[in-house]
Amino acid sequence: MRFESSSPIENSLIGPQLLKTAEVKSQEIRERYSPSLAPFMDEHVYGKDAVIKDLKRVIAQEQLFASRDGAKEIEAKRLSDVFESYFVDAANTQEWFGENTQIMRTTRFDDYFNGVDAVATFEDGNARYGHLALNADLTFGYDASARKIESLIHDIDNRQMSRLRYFHSAAMGYTGQLSNIPKTVIGLDKEHLPEFVRLWTHDPDNPEIVNMRNIMLMQLLHQLRFFTQYADNKHGESDIRNRYAQTLRIVESFCKKANINSREVPEDSITNHIRSL
Repeated sequence: MRFESSSPIENSLIGPQLLKTAEVKSQEIRERYSPSLAPFMDEHVYGKDAVIKDLKRVIAQEQLFASRDGAKEIEAKRLSDVFESYFVDAANTQEWFGENTQIMRTTRFDDYFNGVDAVATFEDGNARYGHLALNADLTFGYDASARKIESLIHDIDNRQMSRLRYFHSAAMGYTGQLSNIPKTVIGLDKEHLPEFVRLWTHDPDNPEIVNMRNIMLMQLLHQLRFFTQYADNKHGESDIRNRYAQTLRIVESFCKKANINSREVPEDSITNHIRSL
C-alpha cells in the first residue's frame, strides 16, 4: 500500500511509544498471516529461479521507495503496516466475516505490483470458494480515497479485476495465481484509527472494537452494492458483475446475522464517498 496524504505521525494521531509497541505485535501477526514462498519454488508451480527474480523486483521497488520517500512517508508506511496486520488479525480471530472466511495478507510482490494488501477467501460449506481483494486505505482525505475508488470504477469499465501471483490455500488444495478477484477499499479515518490501534494493542476484547468492525463492514457493503449495480449497468450479465454480486451476498448475509444497522454505524470518509456516487 502506498500512502497518499498527510502523515498521521506528523499530526500526532499516534504516539511514538504506541507505534513502537504496535509494530512489534504487527510483525508477529504478519508472519502468521502472510503466505510462505516455499510452495511457489516447486518446479510444478513457478520454480526457484522465478521466485528469486520476483524477490529482486521487490527489493528494487523498496530501494526506490526508500530513496524517494521522506521522513513523513516512512512514518506513515510504518502505521499502514500496523493497520493492515491488525485488520487481518481482528477479522480472523473475531470472525468479522463469519466462521467460513479466512483473510490473509499478501506478499510484498502482490502489494507493490498488483495493488492488493489482503485477500478474503469465503467458503460456502460445499467446497465452493469466493474471494475479495482488499486495498487498505489510510489516506485520511476524501480526495485520496476518491482516487482509489475511481480507479476501481475505471477497472470495471475495462472489465478488469484484481489478481494475485502468490496465492496459497490448503483448504482449496491450490498454489499459484488467482485472477478475476473483485476488489474494494477498506480503512479507517483519523477519527477512528488511533483508537483501533490502541485497543488492538492493549485491549483487543474491548466492545468498542465492534464499532470499528461495523465501519469497515459498511464500507464493503456500500462498495459491493455500488460496484455490482455499476457493473450490471455497464456490462449486463457478466463475470465481473457476478463476482461482485457473489461477494455482496456473503457480506449482506453476515451483516444480517450480526444485526448490524447501518443507521447506527459511525460515519467515515470512505463510506460517505460511496454514498455520494
